[in-house]
Amino acid sequence: MSGSWTSEPLNNHLTVDDLVRFRTGDLSAEETVRVGQHLAQCGTCAAAARQSQDAAHVANGFRDALRDGERAAGRRPMRIAAIAAAVLVGIVLVAVYRVMFMTRPAATPSAAHAARIEYGRSDWNELVNQALASGRVAIPDLTALAATGGTVRSDEGAAQYVDPEGVVVESDRPRFSWPAVSKRATYEVVVYRGEREVLRSGKLRVTTFVPAQPMERGAVYQWQVLVTEGDGAVRILPAGPAAPAFIRILPAADALALTNARQRFPGDSLLVGTLEARYGLLGEARRDLAAAARQHPGDASVARLRDAVMNHR
Repeated sequence: MSGSWTSEPLNNHLTVDDLVRFRTGDLSAEETVRVGQHLAQCGTCAAAARQSQDAAHVANGFRDALRDGERAAGRRPMRIAAIAAAVLVGIVLVAVYRVMFMTRPAATPSAAHAARIEYGRSDWNELVNQALASGRVAIPDLTALAATGGTVRSDEGAAQYVDPEGVVVESDRPRFSWPAVSKRATYEVVVYRGEREVLRSGKLRVTTFVPAQPMERGAVYQWQVLVTEGDGAVRILPAGPAAPAFIRILPAADALALTNARQRFPGDSLLVGTLEARYGLLGEARRDLAAAARQHPGDASVARLRDAVMNHR
């Protein structure tokens, strides 16, 4: 709660912001109870609150009444303060009920988030606030990338996956990897855009490859690995019946927004994770929203958002 509020009566008083937020129901349930307790204990604040009922002039009215109350505190009958306290106890009980059960739906962001979500960009503000309020993010449809394909098996028979496949990739120079087939095998990565071959790695002894030149942002690519065995036989990974491996390179505008978010708000896993989910970077989003939930333990809004992205298929 803002201001210099304390439960100590008379010596420290409520601020104008405390009173306004108390009247409008913008305090948390715990803060509402504390302010109500202070009003019940502090005759000066209770009397001042009663004298400033006009919400349009609550700031000046409360300040003036508080000053007058301080000057008259020594001679005001205690009965008046007691009556004011009794009236305000009723007010706080109603306010607590309204705050806890009526005015705030379960999906509303916590007071801590509502106070700090201001990134200087209306699109970021809207995205994160709506995600916390609804518990979800509009994730792009990735079914066209055949995310269920790409499974291959090594000679040992253990199921492994070519990577990346069926996903949006942030880097325009993605790292391709695949399982080793045999000690004598060589590999060659071939990348297609539509029916046209656009990239070939050359013969490799390792099971990873990073293109020397950037690939086009926003484009969809298919890739495969030509495996040449020691006896000269050639086969392709991913092998049937696995689907071809498709990826989409993150568009330039989205990549720039993510870079800006990380630079301007380092360590803000909530913002970055929500942006990643919105752009279809699901693996990264799951990692960062899990971190956000750890940063905000007990925050149901963040936990719901994390779970929604974790369970997205």
